[in-house]
Amino acid sequence: MPNNHLLELPFEQQIGQFFFIGLPGTEVDEETRKLIEEIKPGGIIIFGRNVESAEQLHKLIDDSRRLIPTEPLVAIDQEGGLVDRLRQVFPPMPSARAIRQHGDLAGARKLGRVTGELLRMLGFNLNFAPVMSIITEARSKLTNGLYSRSFGRSPG
Repeated sequence: MPNNHLLELPFEQQIGQFFFIGLPGTEVDEETRKLIEEIKPGGIIIFGRNVESAEQLHKLIDDSRRLIPTEPLVAIDQEGGLVDRLRQVFPPMPSARAIRQHGDLAGARKLGRVTGELLRMLGFNLNFAPVMSIITEARSKLTNGLYSRSFGRSPG
């Protein structure tokens, strides 16, 4: 059902469109099927706990899609560095900080292109990255990983 028919959905399904849900495991088992069928979410987000292999992940996404009456957003937070949900499947992706330290604008573009192609092949249509944080002097001293999420010290 195309998304332009959302108003034709039953009210409960219209409400479900506002929800983005995480899945509990690596397959659409009975628990996951019930969750998806009850909420009928507008989107699902994949976390590291959902990833074992590329084939398994693609099947999880496809099986989830089949249970949702509208075309869902299928998202992941694939930033690279510390936030690399696909590290079980593909070689680690560099952080924004690593790219910034090399001063490699072409590398940043290439990382974005490769990440986008990879996610599209797996069945994703939304990435909650890159994070466009600006690194400040105070943030550069943080030890919680936020320092690694910035491509630079200015909006440019």
